[in-house]
Amino acid sequence: FAGRLESTNVTNCSVDEVSIDITHARLEMALGLFVGYSEANTSITNCYSKGNLSARVYFSSDEDANDYVYVGGFVGINDSQLSIKNCYTVATIKVNEDEAKTTVSKSHRLAVGGFAGGNKLGSFKAENCIAVADLDVTTEHSNKAYVAGFAGRIIHSTSKLLNVAYTAKENGIKLVCKAD
Repeated sequence: FAGRLESTNVTNCSVDEVSIDITHARLEMALGLFVGYSEANTSITNCYSKGNLSARVYFSSDEDANDYVYVGGFVGINDSQLSIKNCYTVATIKVNEDEAKTTVSKSHRLAVGGFAGGNKLGSFKAENCIAVADLDVTTEHSNKAYVAGFAGRIIHSTSKLLNVAYTAKENGIKLVCKAD
């Protein structure tokens, strides 16, 4: 639907049977079937997404050591004041760190959720939302991998998840962490 939403109200919209395949995501990457990156007082109501999301991640600079890759079945990342109400996603998500192309010694972080990858700053509010999703995540160099059925990483004291749910589409959640 949108790569980035800023100060936007979206109502009664859908994304059906979309397939997103990113073969070399890196740095701060935000991937979602409905919206990748949301910021500045955005509201999404009565919307849904259905599809597949696949990302092969690699990191090529030690300067990027504190960066995240956010992947969600509905929204990748919220950067400031996102409100989502009465929305759902049906998704198959696969994230694989490409070991052969990762050329750094420092660790990186992944945040993957069936509905939302997570938020960076500001509050994230989801109400009456559902994620029906399968997650398959493999990482080797990430020192932190936040993986969950609904939201990978939610921070900020004003963030709220109200009446939300996750259920497996077929296979549920698979997480493989390879340590050095």
